[in-house]
Parts: sequence; C-alpha cells; structure tokens
Amino acid sequence: MQSLMSADWIHQKPTYVSWMWELGIDRAEAEIRWCERTAKRIEAGEPYQPAARSGPEPAGWTDH
Repeated sequence: MQSLMSADWIHQKPTYVSWMWELGIDRAEAEIRWCERTAKRIEAGEPYQPAARSGPEPAGWTDH
C-alpha cells in the first residue's frame, strides 16, 4: 500500500482515498508492533491467563 501511495494514478482519486490508505497502513503497523510485543511477552514466559481464584465468587458471578 505504501508503494501505491506514490503511484501516479493515486492523484486522480479523491483525497479521502489516500487518507483511508494511510489509516490502513497505520493500523497495520500498530498491529505489527502489538504482535511483536505480545510474542516477546509469551516467549519470556509471562502468564496470559489469570491465576485461579480462591474463595467465593463475587455476587452475581457464576461459572455456567
């Protein structure tokens, strides 16, 4: 998408088209960064599920 942003034909499109592509690129880059951080945390052994609770369930909570 980034290489398409510099293509000649993009200038024939309404401005919002390139804005939407920029948004898509930014979202994808943010997701890539999140995935990389999360993978490092998993590889480091960080737990990603809550520890089992002891004691009674909070009022209104059930396990069904």
